[in-house]
Amino acid sequence: MGNNKEGINLLNFNMVKYVTDEKKKHNQLLLQSIKQQLEELDYQISNEKWRLKNGYIRNTLVPRTILTQEGPVTFRRTKYKYIGADGRWHYKYLLDDYIQLDKWQRLSLDFIIAILDHITSKQTYKNILAVFPNMDISERTISNIIKKYNIKELINESFKLQYEVPDSSKYEYIYILTDDTWEDLLVKNKSNECRYRLVTFHTGKDHNGRLLNKRQFYWSVPKGAKINTKKFVHEITNQLLKFYGISYKEKELFLCGDGAGWIKITAQELKSNYVLDYFHLSQYIHKAFNKKRHLNPAYRSLFDKIITEIKTEIIKGNVNKIITFLNDFKNITKYTEEFKIDLEHYNKLIRYLKNHQKGIESYQHQGYIGSCSEAMISHSIKAYMGYGAKIYKYESFNVILDLAMAQTNGLDPLKVLKDNIIAYHEQEIKYYRQNIWKWYQHWKKDYHKSYERNIELPVLRYKKTQIQDIIRNLLNKQK
Repeated sequence: MGNNKEGINLLNFNMVKYVTDEKKKHNQLLLQSIKQQLEELDYQISNEKWRLKNGYIRNTLVPRTILTQEGPVTFRRTKYKYIGADGRWHYKYLLDDYIQLDKWQRLSLDFIIAILDHITSKQTYKNILAVFPNMDISERTISNIIKKYNIKELINESFKLQYEVPDSSKYEYIYILTDDTWEDLLVKNKSNECRYRLVTFHTGKDHNGRLLNKRQFYWSVPKGAKINTKKFVHEITNQLLKFYGISYKEKELFLCGDGAGWIKITAQELKSNYVLDYFHLSQYIHKAFNKKRHLNPAYRSLFDKIITEIKTEIIKGNVNKIITFLNDFKNITKYTEEFKIDLEHYNKLIRYLKNHQKGIESYQHQGYIGSCSEAMISHSIKAYMGYGAKIYKYESFNVILDLAMAQTNGLDPLKVLKDNIIAYHEQEIKYYRQNIWKWYQHWKKDYHKSYERNIELPVLRYKKTQIQDIIRNLLNKQK
C-alpha cells in the first residue's frame, strides 16, 4: 500500500507548482538568513569596545524594513544615544552606518547595484519593474537611483583603474562611424527633441563579423543648440588618443557616414578617408526605382535588374558610369507613357551620386570593410528608448547611455562602485576605532571645564515665566 501511495503522488506531480513552491521556500529562507545576519551584526557592534569608549549608550531596539533583491526584510537594530559637540544628547543607529543605509533609504545597496546592472543591459524602466514584480518600487524610484550617483565620476575612475589600450601592432586601420539622431526627451519638464551624435570606433572585424576593439562616445544637445564642428573634431582626436594611445596617429583612418556636410568637414580635418554609408545610398536607389508604381511584372523585373546592376557598379566604384546610364535611361523614358519613373527621387539619386562620388570611390580601398553607422544608432541609442508611449528626462537618459557605453568600452563602473562601498566601509570602521575615541577624550576634558556650571534645562528655552525666574535664581546661588 505504501508503494502505491508513493506511485500516486508521483503521478500527481506538477512540475510548475513544485518549482514555484520551492522557489518561495528558498526565498523565505534567504530573507530569514539576511535578517539573522543583520541582527547578529547589530549584536556584535553593541559588544564592541570601541562602541563603549566612544560614548555610544544603548537606548532601545527599533525595527526597520529594507528592500533587497529577494524581497523585503524587517530587522531590529539598536538605537544609541551619545553626547554631541554641542553638549546635547543625539541618537544614532550604528548598524545603519555600518551597512551604509541613509535615514530614509528603502533599497539595500545590493538591490541598487542590481538595478543599475539591468540598465547597462539595455533594459527599460518597465522591463526592470517586470524583473522585480513584487517589489514596492516605481519608475520614479529607478530614476532617483540614476540621479543619486555620480556616474561620470565612476566611469572616469573606472577608466584609470581598468582600461587597457589595444595592441597597436594587431591592426592597421581605425574606422570611425558617426551619425545623428533625434530623441524626444524632457528638458526642464518640457518635451524637447534633443540631438545625439554618436561616434563608434573599431579596428576591423573578426571571422564572425564582430567589431574589434569597439569604443563609443556621444555628444548631445537640446533642440535649438548646435554642435560646433571644430570642437567635435577636437573631441574625436581626444577620444582616439584616450582609447588607442598616441599610436593612432600612425594608423590610416576611415570616417564613415551618411554624407552630411559636417561629416565631410570632419573627414578633411582628420585627414581620413571619407566613406559613404551604403545603407543611405541604397535607400536613394530603391526610392528612385520604386516597383510599386508599376503593376506590370515585366517592368518590375526590369527594375530589379537595373537595381542589381547599379549596386554592382557602385561596389566597383564606377560612379561616372552609373551617372551616365541614369541620364540616358531618363531620356529614353520621356518617349513612352506606359513606363514612368519617379523623377523627383530619380533626380535626387543622380545629385546624391555626384555630391558623394569620393565617398563611393572609397569602396575600392583595400581597407574598406563596409559601414554600419545607421545600425550603431539603432543598437546604441534607440534601443534604450524601447517601445511604447514614454519619455525620459534628458539628464537621466544621458546617464543610461553613459553606463551602456562604459560597458562597450570595456569598463565596469559598477565594480568601482562596489569597491568604493567596501573601501568607505573599512574607512568608517577605522575612523570609529581610532579618531572618534581621541576626539571624545579631548572633548570630555573641555566639556567639564566649559559646561561644569552652565546647566541648561528645557523649561528655560521658552518665553519668560515666574517659574523660570525661580529656577534661574537657584542656579545663580549655586554658582
